[in-house]
Amino acid sequence: MVQFVEKKTQRRGSWDTPVLGHLVAVVISLLIHVLPLPVYLLGGAFSFFGPAAEELEDHETVIPIDLMLSEGDEPATVAQALPPLTLESDPTSIPTMPIVVDAGTAVSVDAAPESTDADTPSSADSGFDVLVALDSSDAAEAFDALEALDAKRMDGALEADVVEKSENDAALVSEAASPMPGALDADIARADRLDASVAMAAPDAAHEAGNVGIEGGSGEARVSRPIRDPIGLAGDARRIAPRDPNVSVLIYPERIRSHPLAIQFAPTLTKLRNWRNFFGGTDLDPIRDTDRILLAGPQLRDSSRVVAVVRYNVPQQRVRSAIDSVVQRNRGQWETKSVPVAKAHVDGAERYFVMTGPQMLVIVPPDGLAQALQLPRNLRFPQGGQEAVVLFLRYPANAFRGLPVKLPTSVEWMRFSLSINPSGGADAKLEAKDRDAESASTNAPELTKIINKAMVVDLLFTQRRLLDPVTFRAEGDRIRAETHVTDNQLRHILSLMAAKIEQVDKEAPSPAGSR
Repeated sequence: MVQFVEKKTQRRGSWDTPVLGHLVAVVISLLIHVLPLPVYLLGGAFSFFGPAAEELEDHETVIPIDLMLSEGDEPATVAQALPPLTLESDPTSIPTMPIVVDAGTAVSVDAAPESTDADTPSSADSGFDVLVALDSSDAAEAFDALEALDAKRMDGALEADVVEKSENDAALVSEAASPMPGALDADIARADRLDASVAMAAPDAAHEAGNVGIEGGSGEARVSRPIRDPIGLAGDARRIAPRDPNVSVLIYPERIRSHPLAIQFAPTLTKLRNWRNFFGGTDLDPIRDTDRILLAGPQLRDSSRVVAVVRYNVPQQRVRSAIDSVVQRNRGQWETKSVPVAKAHVDGAERYFVMTGPQMLVIVPPDGLAQALQLPRNLRFPQGGQEAVVLFLRYPANAFRGLPVKLPTSVEWMRFSLSINPSGGADAKLEAKDRDAESASTNAPELTKIINKAMVVDLLFTQRRLLDPVTFRAEGDRIRAETHVTDNQLRHILSLMAAKIEQVDKEAPSPAGSR
């Protein structure tokens, strides 16, 4: 007993810990410290010997060396000179297609290009009058004109100004000029036709135009080819698209099929809630059975106002059977119209499935049915250029809300394209319009930090960089960036996308009008 301490506060129990207590404490300590040790060692081994070093391997670097010649030594002649090297203006960014400077015969800027083939159609006949037979400065002016037309289309301030093109495009121009409810203006059609001309121009045409691409052919002024609007690339399919959508995406499964990772693209698309609600349970595959898909609307999370145009490559009866499964599953019905039309309540809203013609399916909300029925039976949905995916977002800061990437609110719109590279992997390009040139020059380096930080993800015991470092640059009020994505990087990105889609579907609220 301790003096001057009341009995009720005296220490109770044994002064020594029992042997059993010691044993229990030792066992718990072993479980906590010893068992996880092999796991940590294994994780460290994977991190050390894993493929991360291969993904982050440095690209080929050219180191110029100046040789000191003594008196009497003759420098190498032109015939002995090495071929000109391809240099990247920014080592941190990987261009989509490197521009090789050709040390050929010097040609003046104003010199007219030589005709390579007497049978080659003229620019007026081919419809590629934007790029063919232009020098680099004219090409830059043409691209500036196209961007101005895009800006006017977004502001809704274009006036009627139809320009006749070739006989192949005459029908398209006349239909675009005719008044239709909800149709695009004739000048917008003209701007879209220019979009398609730039996108479909052959690589040799761009070469004749002065190597207009990621960098200008002159080497003095950098001329970036603008990313065309998805709706402008969709041909006749743009007529059913809503005016000034916040989101539009054009997918070319016919190009994705040629990529080695096509088998992984399809499961990623089929995980989208919209595809599952529409064609889940059917045997339709978005990569195998379709060639082109256009989606446009206020937002893709709520598909009640989204318009979809699909060009498929399977027999019409197979698509009709898939639609009939949707009709039966969602208390819908077939209606008697000039073309096959089905109505069903899908993804929380009423939809109409309109088989407008051979290999074409249009999905619209009820107020778009009349316009869908006015579409031509042989609806033109062109192949476009080399892109596999083209995306447009208005006010992208709102679209990325809640994601690790926080974009500046001053950015008015953003376009993104992903092209399959024949040598492997894919080439990604991004273009965004900021409020003004000053804001763009401020936000470009900030975006470089934000995106490069977001491209490093934490795994169990290590970190992995999804993409090589990319540099955003300001060109007036535009922010642009390009990079190359390897097959291995694409594989990891698709896996993360599939996991993110599942997470977003679980957290997303019920669509408008859901029952």
